[in-house]
Amino acid sequence: MAQKTDLNISPYYDDFDGDKNFYKVLFKPGFPVQARELTTLQSILQNQVESFGGNIFKEGSIVLPGAPTFENQFSAVKLNDINLGIDVSLYIKNFIERLLQVNFQE
Repeated sequence: MAQKTDLNISPYYDDFDGDKNFYKVLFKPGFPVQARELTTLQSILQNQVESFGGNIFKEGSIVLPGAPTFENQFSAVKLNDINLGIDVSLYIKNFIERLLQVNFQE
């Protein structure tokens, strides 16, 4: 799915346009790399991955095997209080509810 946010504004100035068909960013030797150049590289890569995915997969198609699984051999699970700098209690309730919905629908 294409990104809908316009990043050609401060502070990014991402002026990448896939219709121009350029896929290379040149850097000046001896000068620091600019954020705008890195942003353009990211956009080029995102465009390439999106183009590849659009040719391989139909929008909304199911990727198999992609089903969630549930193993009930454990009686308890120990969780860390913080994961990736985020307090687990902020999303643990939603995660468990979705896991139980998937398990009981099978």
